[in-house]
Amino acid sequence: MPYADRIYYDGKDFDEAFARCKGTGVECVMYLPRFSYKEDIPEDKDIPIMAHNIGQVEAAKGHRVYGSYFIMFNSFFPNDLHQTTLSVELSKAEIKDVISRYDGKVEVMVFGRLELMITRDPHLKNGTIKDDKGYVFPVYRDRFGFTHILNSSDLMLINYLDDLERSGVDSFGIDLRKRPVELATLVCKAFKDRDFQYNEEIKKLCGGTVNTGHYLRGV
Repeated sequence: MPYADRIYYDGKDFDEAFARCKGTGVECVMYLPRFSYKEDIPEDKDIPIMAHNIGQVEAAKGHRVYGSYFIMFNSFFPNDLHQTTLSVELSKAEIKDVISRYDGKVEVMVFGRLELMITRDPHLKNGTIKDDKGYVFPVYRDRFGFTHILNSSDLMLINYLDDLERSGVDSFGIDLRKRPVELATLVCKAFKDRDFQYNEEIKKLCGGTVNTGHYLRGV
């Protein structure tokens, strides 16, 4: 909270998180489950939400709605979202090109173990899986019963924040779900202050390796 302007929260105790943020200047946004529709939309219109699909956007009329990075490239994409997150598959040039064609506010993910897959498979449990190249991918089951398979290393774009800002990016997203407090605090402080002196320490806490995703090389 000392470093964030906004928190997307997907924990079961949302009311407590919302109350803690109220009056602090930090916005608390309800992060909806990926595949839900109407049943998970709060009745209180003062609660902003993060939507992942068009059905959730339609069901959340009257709320401040943020769009996740799964929603923009869709022929039914609504142009009245408060802000939308751009796809994590976009390169530097593609981000700039999209922003030049879109008048709304945009966010770009700049840190975290990005989700590679979400599944309803009941056999995948909390832990890790390893591929044939030896890469290890964290796995966790959320409170809605969905299993998330995360990338084997963290996205880390702290060195490119100025470039992104010049491209027209309004907000930077950091995913710290299931991460230790020590890492979360260090990452938030480093990104808030744009302080590169913590880069190596962050890399060490991330298991010794980080990546720039598709930002420099595209898909």
